[in-house]
Amino acid sequence: MKKIIALLAIATLGFAGNANSQKKYGHVNSQEVLKEVPGYSASEKEMERYRNSKVADLQDLQKNVQGAYEKYMTEKATLPKTIQKSRESEIQDMQLAAQQFETKAQKQIEEKYLELMEPLTTQLNAAIKDVAKANGFAYIFDSSQGTLLYFDGGEDLSTLIIAQLKKNASAAPAETEE
Repeated sequence: MKKIIALLAIATLGFAGNANSQKKYGHVNSQEVLKEVPGYSASEKEMERYRNSKVADLQDLQKNVQGAYEKYMTEKATLPKTIQKSRESEIQDMQLAAQQFETKAQKQIEEKYLELMEPLTTQLNAAIKDVAKANGFAYIFDSSQGTLLYFDGGEDLSTLIIAQLKKNASAAPAETEE
């Protein structure tokens, strides 16, 4: 569906471009330019630390499950049937808890990523808007999103947007980056 909308938008822009050739078109790879946003490095480090913490917690849970299972297997022959069933149930509960933790951790990692990236993308979008207005661009396409099917011409505005990010950062109060 997105591709159909993109094709229609490009076709519409093509027809409109013929009617009004004064409009300027540009493109930017926002994923590459995002790396230049002040605070990106600190956000990446925080994201890596957070992800590693969740992975370590999950590995601990999995080791506990594995340890309980191995202990059960060595003692199984000497345990009464009722205790065997009880231990098997405990191990299954531990496995389920580990799976639930993994699902929850994945969601938390995604939420943390969005939390850390939101202010950065806000800065990036502001810089793109500033560059577009200052340089008379009617449209700026993001070549990193996969919806830009073809471009030949237009201007790559990455350098201008990076310069605008730096200009905006120097105009803003200095943030301490860890």
